[in-house]
Amino acid sequence: PDVRNLPSDKGIVSTYFKRYGKSAPLTTYGPPSYLATPVVIQAVARACKNGSATRAEVRSAIAGTQMKTSLLNAPISFTKNGERSNARFTMFVIVNGKAVTIG
Repeated sequence: PDVRNLPSDKGIVSTYFKRYGKSAPLTTYGPPSYLATPVVIQAVARACKNGSATRAEVRSAIAGTQMKTSLLNAPISFTKNGERSNARFTMFVIVNGKAVTIG
């Protein structure tokens, strides 16, 4: 979803534009990429509890991710095949130069 349309992200979006200017680019691709960062960082931290981590340990820790909420206003967890659980597509139409969510 477009985070600009999520009431739960109003403060984050406002802070972003205050910091980078009203015309700063904000796409629908950035927030999911941004969200991937804490998923990986938290997985690395869990995998490193014994002082080191292998790639397999980090992948396993990512698979075990259970975030109750996120920037996308949805929980983040993964299926046994590595896909995001309950993922859905969001469609937009451009109206007067602005993306409008249609589904």
